[in-house]
Amino acid sequence: MPIDYSRFDNIDVSDDEDEQAYKARKEAEEAGRRASKAQAKECVEAWWQACPKQSQFSVECAARLTRAGTTSLYNTVTGPLKGLGLGFERPLTKDDSLETVQGLLKYVALERVGLPGLAGVPEGWDVFGRPPASRIELDDDEGQTFSVEAWDGSKLKATVRKARVVALEGHDANYRVAPGMPAPAETYFLVR
Repeated sequence: MPIDYSRFDNIDVSDDEDEQAYKARKEAEEAGRRASKAQAKECVEAWWQACPKQSQFSVECAARLTRAGTTSLYNTVTGPLKGLGLGFERPLTKDDSLETVQGLLKYVALERVGLPGLAGVPEGWDVFGRPPASRIELDDDEGQTFSVEAWDGSKLKATVRKARVVALEGHDANYRVAPGMPAPAETYFLVR
């Protein structure tokens, strides 16, 4: 069936805003984003300076079974451990004990770490720590550990102790960037 384009002929696409008003509005929006970024970055830098050993702390999270029958079962998209992926030697079952689940754990991959105690960040900013590598060794030489604390057959609770981050990153979650386009400098920051 052909599309009837005639119904679009009477749509008014004119804008009452003139070019000067448009530029003033855009400048005010950018100034607001710059101020918001400065406040977020200041809070993150203060947290970074106050953090013991510059980056070691514990973080807890809950992860849910994403797909039954696979060995890499868990991935969190929200919460303090965003992008957490866990790999097991075999698919977990509802009957597995907590000790069995911990024993079957092969690897932990982590993309982002929440920052406990971070306060004062403007609403809408997504701020997190970046670990030195995405893979967490289950027991490393510097004391970083990952342990499964609870398992109910479909979700688990886990803790990363002495989590290490090498950079802190923030993004204005209210600002959307078109795919393939660069984000404006006032919408993100990185602190090392």
